[in-house]
Amino acid sequence: MEKEVLEFKSALESVIKKENYVEFGLARFPSGSCEVASLIYGCYLLQNYSEVKLVYGDRVHRTHEGQENKHVWLEIDGLQIDLTAGQFDDSETDVIVKYESKFLNTFKVNKKEKPSLAMLISLICDTPEYYKSIYEKVCNELRGT
Repeated sequence: MEKEVLEFKSALESVIKKENYVEFGLARFPSGSCEVASLIYGCYLLQNYSEVKLVYGDRVHRTHEGQENKHVWLEIDGLQIDLTAGQFDDSETDVIVKYESKFLNTFKVNKKEKPSLAMLISLICDTPEYYKSIYEKVCNELRGT
């Protein structure tokens, strides 16, 4: 599964680089992109897995007392998938594909929900359906079209 996750991340990075304009949610990928990237990948994973969940968590930052980190990643039957873990100094790797991640366990899980294209379309951005368009371009990139 790690190979597929890395291929998806690479395709997403490729699409972002080709765009003339990149919305705020992906502009500094992977920094600040956890929700958008996880939602895009979650929608993609739903083509083959029914138990995909977006996991929303938060924690108090370890080095900046009182500062809170919010983070979003994916889970499939207990497998944790994090495309944007590398944005954090204390993550063990840039991408996480594990059943038990020490890093992700530092977050208190607030909510889990199934991703959908409707959620992707409803994300706040300047252009309606912008992130759906990114999703479609990533799918095409993975198909080689």
